[in-house]
Amino acid sequence: MEAKVLVLGLGISGESVAKRALQNADKPTILDSRVSPDLEAKAAYFRERGVKVELGYASDNLQELFDLAVISPGISHESPLGQLAKNLDCPVISEIEFAARLISSPVIAVTGTNGKTTTVELLVHCLKSAGFTAEAAGNIGVPLTEFVDKKPDFIVAEISSFQLEAVAEFRPMIAVCTNISDDHLDRYDSFDSYKNTKLKVFNGLDSQYCILQKKLEPAYESCFAQQAVTFSVDEAADYYVDDRYIYHADEKLLDTRTFSLQGSHNIENTMIVAAVCSKLQVSMADVQKAMESFQLPEHRQEIVAEWNQITFVNDSKATNPDALIQAIKRFGQAENIILLAGGLDKSMDFTATIPWVQQHVKDVLLIGKNQEKLESIWCPYKRTGRLDSLEEAVNKAIDIAKSGDCVLLSPGSASQDMFTNYIERGEQFRNAVKRRLRK
Repeated sequence: MEAKVLVLGLGISGESVAKRALQNADKPTILDSRVSPDLEAKAAYFRERGVKVELGYASDNLQELFDLAVISPGISHESPLGQLAKNLDCPVISEIEFAARLISSPVIAVTGTNGKTTTVELLVHCLKSAGFTAEAAGNIGVPLTEFVDKKPDFIVAEISSFQLEAVAEFRPMIAVCTNISDDHLDRYDSFDSYKNTKLKVFNGLDSQYCILQKKLEPAYESCFAQQAVTFSVDEAADYYVDDRYIYHADEKLLDTRTFSLQGSHNIENTMIVAAVCSKLQVSMADVQKAMESFQLPEHRQEIVAEWNQITFVNDSKATNPDALIQAIKRFGQAENIILLAGGLDKSMDFTATIPWVQQHVKDVLLIGKNQEKLESIWCPYKRTGRLDSLEEAVNKAIDIAKSGDCVLLSPGSASQDMFTNYIERGEQFRNAVKRRLRK
């Protein structure tokens, strides 16, 4: 039976949903509040196939009736399309739930504030190394809907809080929450609201399939009756670590000394991999080999150059205070870091960064919309400077850097005030460093 599907947003996920609806012989209608050449090209594709598409849509009401609406994660609650979604009489779901109803492959869902992209990529790498077919999907850049016709052994999906807002029946085979810290407080009324949205990834799952950071256990137990599998680098948990090995229930599993990724946050990511692989009966020998061969993707604590004993690190993926702290913890020694930070604020609290900045940073170079806010927080403790562009900040950093220093781009903020995304920001940093060092 043909269903009338309303697609709210014509971004990556909305486009994928609309194409799938057409393949299912459904009748989609597409609304997007934006207008751009890229969207016009997409709209033309669908209009040629008889699909009604409205760009620049600004109303919060709609007279036409639909059987189902699928809302894109980038649509905020307060926007006209967000308000329209609230007024609809039909169910409103996210793209991940739309896809999960159609996908036959088991889904491993990974959410959290930090570490979810690396964890997804680690899991895919481990599963492939163990002989399975596995694909990364979701917030990592490929909509889950793209895998309806593909049948890998496993789909490992990065799931953002925005994607979890409109889920009711999303039931992955295994669900993971890496951690939860300040982020996206421009979207949520409170930290608790953000945290509870993240925990929706566990809705309806058995305890043996729920894996989360130990410090989240109280919040988890307040929402769910069953006990989850926990991990931690600094307190007793189901998966824990000493100065060398990862353990589960006193069984020695993995030797961390040979991992390609180091740092406490990456050890926790590996604990998640161990927990998931244990459920899937993947041998720890295979996991050990995979951890040794894994290469960290670009823009995540990426060493892009070493010159005159100065290290240049691209951590553009750090879009919140906790990710910034993790980068300082990894590269900080005494006061050896020249920190490039700032960008689009998300109403986040940077107080927790102060001790780390005090201990390891000697100069702070600020860019972006929240540079004044960050200067007010860090200026009492460190020299700070405001720059108009990332290239200016890079040049200033090289002018003042000395042997043994680390020039660290770890913005702690979103990128969209000055860049398309964190990838463009990271590439501009890398290119600016290369241009200056060639002179």
